[in-house]
Amino acid sequence: MRTGLLCVFVLALIAGGGAQNIRYHQTLTPVTNAAAQSLSTCVADVAVNFAYISIETTDCRWWDDGTAPTAATGHLAPVGRTLTIQGHANVVNFSVISTGANATVVASCGRP
Repeated sequence: MRTGLLCVFVLALIAGGGAQNIRYHQTLTPVTNAAAQSLSTCVADVAVNFAYISIETTDCRWWDDGTAPTAATGHLAPVGRTLTIQGHANVVNFSVISTGANATVVASCGRP
């Protein structure tokens, strides 16, 4: 029985049943230290359930609970960091702000 279930699982992965598909790309620029920005392009799709977010220039701070970060509060994301946000509510509630000079943040969002 276990062998049969394992085969079905492997076949589902090969057929693409386990793959996540990138559907949207969004560049947030400039991300300033005055107002937090969200993933507006990504959240228009109610099925989006993950986002990969790259901090390209200037350290940033972020929250994924609907709270607006400030230049001094929120999770610190240094330049070069890639964040993985999982779950539709977290993607919808994600917001980011620069800690100093204007930043460029790139996001790729998708769904199964």
